[in-house]
Amino acid sequence: MPKRTHKILIVDDEPVNRKLLEKLLVQSHQPITASSGQEAVEIIRREEVSLLITDQQMPGMKGTELISLARSINPEIVCMLMSGVNDTSVFIDALTKSGAVRIINKPWKAQALLQDIEASLDRYENFLESKNSIDRLRRATDSMDKMIKNLK
Repeated sequence: MPKRTHKILIVDDEPVNRKLLEKLLVQSHQPITASSGQEAVEIIRREEVSLLITDQQMPGMKGTELISLARSINPEIVCMLMSGVNDTSVFIDALTKSGAVRIINKPWKAQALLQDIEASLDRYENFLESKNSIDRLRRATDSMDKMIKNLK
């Protein structure tokens, strides 16, 4: 279970899908919605988004393209791809090239999706904790190096 509330960006060109996901997530997190990849990019540039959930088939920008772009802006963002089409090449691209952590088939089941989202947010929090620990260790090592140099 995630330790804090997260901003989750939901991107889908279909308003009904955005509303359903928003309603599912509003109790435990801060959902933000976008109707296009370009709108999502603008949000990612100005907001601290923990999780991106995007549809694959959208006009202007595919979900896999959005995930790649989002991760270039914010490498820590966790991404999930939704698709109503079972296309193995899209799934492989999403996982290996784009950096998605999960593929969600439409129609989705609310409980299973919530479990996937919580697991993804746990992964995000664990990554940030590890990164912060490494940063603290690096700073401590730098301080010790300076102290040793001053003793010489």
